[in-house]
Amino acid sequence: MRHTSNEAWLFLLLVVLAIVMPFIIGLVVVKTYRRFKPIEQADTDSVSIMSSIESKDSFFKILFVGFFVSSPIFYGLYHSFLA
Repeated sequence: MRHTSNEAWLFLLLVVLAIVMPFIIGLVVVKTYRRFKPIEQADTDSVSIMSSIESKDSFFKILFVGFFVSSPIFYGLYHSFLA
């Protein structure tokens, strides 16, 4: 452990942040967006499966929004510390 370089620790921190940070950022952005534009509920009852699918935001939608928003941050961190 004492022979480990600082770049190795920074890379490990970047990998952990690459998993956790986009989800948290995406969750905050989607929740803020849904506060101003909530999901509209259907007025009629239907047997359609699409009504139940579109009733909430999925995990991958939140993760994709988080990756989209935080990608410039990751590029800046990588370019300044690891390049």
